Amino acid sequence: MTKINFRSGDRSFVFPNKTHLKSFIASIFKKEKRELGSINYIFCSDDMLLKINQDFLQHNYYTDIITFDDSTNSVISG
Repeated sequence: MTKINFRSGDRSFVFPNKTHLKSFIASIFKKEKRELGSINYIFCSDDMLLKINQDFLQHNYYTDIITFDDSTNSVISG
C-alpha cells in the first residue's frame, strides 16, 4: 500500500498543500516505472538532525538530509 507521510520532528512546520505534493511524488514513481511503497518525510531542527546522525550513523556533524532505505527489490520505501 502506497503511503507518503509528512511529519514535524521537534518543531512546528506548516505543510503547504500536502495533497498536491503527494500527487507529484507519486507521479515521479509512475514516470520512472517504479513501485512506491511507503515514504516518510520528517522535518526537524538542526539539533535533532545532528542527534540522529550521531545515534544512527556515528557522524558528529550536521547534514541537510538523512535517508534510511527500507526498499525491497521491487518496492521503493524509506
